[in-house]
Amino acid sequence: MLFMVIETFPAGAVLPIYRHLNTQGRGLPDGVEYIDSWITADFRRCFQLMRTDNVALLQRWVLHWEGLGVAWRSCRSRPARTPAPPSRHCSTRTPRMLELRPNCECCGRDLPPDSTQAMICTFECTWCRDCAATRLPNGVCPNCQGNLVPRPIRPAAMLARHPPTGKRLVRPERCVAVVA
Repeated sequence: MLFMVIETFPAGAVLPIYRHLNTQGRGLPDGVEYIDSWITADFRRCFQLMRTDNVALLQRWVLHWEGLGVAWRSCRSRPARTPAPPSRHCSTRTPRMLELRPNCECCGRDLPPDSTQAMICTFECTWCRDCAATRLPNGVCPNCQGNLVPRPIRPAAMLARHPPTGKRLVRPERCVAVVA
């Protein structure tokens, strides 16, 4: 999918931002492709066209730039071209981060934010690796039928600003024993 990322810079912030770009690079994770960008004459707004099939990777890229005072908006390219009001398709809030749900929905096992045992689907249903392997047929989410992938680990420095949710959800009835 194509995304138009709109960055709004605070007054005087463009020099630190370009220093960051020159010293630390664009910071794109694998799976996010930078296509092109445009900046306004007053250096207060930048429009970047990006391609990714995984919006979570785009959010990870935003974290690379956190701390420079940039306000972010992003919208999918196709809806942005339709005549509908932009508020339907573009977010004006800080990009939504993964909730980092605290437990496995199947067995209730705790899965803290730094757990390498957490697996998620595209709706962020959360499962431990053991249940994904032994209680979810073909490693498929029983809620949405999506595939499961390892949940990314949010850097500890970002947890204060973007804390995990405390919402626990346990639904063992959705899990079945996988017959070998």
